[in-house]
Amino acid sequence: MRVFWTIDAENDLIDTFNYLKFKHNEAFADKVIDKIFNKSFLLENFPEMGAVEKSKMLENLEIRYLIEGNYKILYQINASKGLVEILAVFDTRRDPSKMLSKEE
Repeated sequence: MRVFWTIDAENDLIDTFNYLKFKHNEAFADKVIDKIFNKSFLLENFPEMGAVEKSKMLENLEIRYLIEGNYKILYQINASKGLVEILAVFDTRRDPSKMLSKEE
């Protein structure tokens, strides 16, 4: 399967990078983003490796997730297109109800 990053997920990574660069430094931000990318590309060979998301907000959508450090990588398998679609990257220390609204 091919891993495909949605625009929302890419924007999440940009926001994460900018936040970490501001709070720490660019090298630290690069390291965290690289780890998130590397983890996501494991899905090419093992698309079902992530657990199914049990959140009430996302029930019945068959969304799965991986954890990398403090970050949750939400994804969906689109078998008909041969894709694993990365939907969002979410800092698990944030309020989950703000994940969909993108407000904070």
